[in-house]
This record gives sequence, structure tokens and C-alpha cells, in this order.
Amino acid sequence: MVPAAPGGGTDILARLPSPELSKNFGQQIVIENRAGGAIMIGTEFVARSAPDGNTMVISTTPHAINLTLYKKVPFDPIKDFTMISQLGLATTVLVVHPSLPVHNVKEFIALAKAKPCQLTAGNAAGNSAYLAVEMLKTVAKIDALNIP
Repeated sequence: MVPAAPGGGTDILARLPSPELSKNFGQQIVIENRAGGAIMIGTEFVARSAPDGNTMVISTTPHAINLTLYKKVPFDPIKDFTMISQLGLATTVLVVHPSLPVHNVKEFIALAKAKPCQLTAGNAAGNSAYLAVEMLKTVAKIDALNIP
């Protein structure tokens, strides 16, 4: 189960090892995407599946932090799952539209301080980019809008 949209990084990480896993398990691996709800839709499906080892989920950052972002999470991210492998790491970068008059992080922070709540960051709720923006806001003492 990939609880994210097809074609993204999580989907690719699920599909790359699938041929080798199919060979090792002696059965076809089927990748299903059930995106939405900050990965909760697809992840809940796996949490409610038979505990026979035939249904796995490729989990991402929201798995670890959804309990802090939402009042109700339909599964226990610790008790309902067992981690078996880390598949990859992602790098987060700060990019801005070319029309913004900044060329480095120092200039970006200065602009954000000069225009509180006027700069926005768009990303998926609870993913690593979302957390990076929140950390930047805290460390730099800026007030930007983090828009999932």
C-alpha cells in the first residue's frame, strides 16, 4: 500500500524493489495507491487488514507525527505497525519564485521578517517539508503561512 499519489517519491520507493520482492516471496507484489488524509486513508486500510504479512505500507513522516496534528487518528502508529526496513531518505530544499527579491536564506529571512504572514509555503500536511518550514519559522523567528 502506498498512502500517497502515484508517481511521487513514496510511490517510486514502493515500486523499485517490487520485482525483487516478488521473486523472493514467490508471488506477485501489487502496489495500490490510496492517497489522502495525510497518509491516513491508505495506512488505516493496512492497519485493519488481516495480520498475515501479505499487506504492507510504505510509511512516511506523517506516520510519526499525525498524532500531534490531528485530534483523531484511526490507528495507533506504534502498536498497529512494525517497521521492517528503511527504504530511503529525502532532502528538503528551500526554493522561491524568481520574482521574490531574495537570493539566499539570509535575504529570505529578512524579507519574511519585513512582511510577517505574507509569505507562504505549500506542502503536504505533516510531511518533512512541512516540518522543515515549521522549524525554519521557529529558528529564524519568522511568521510565514505554512499551507498544506
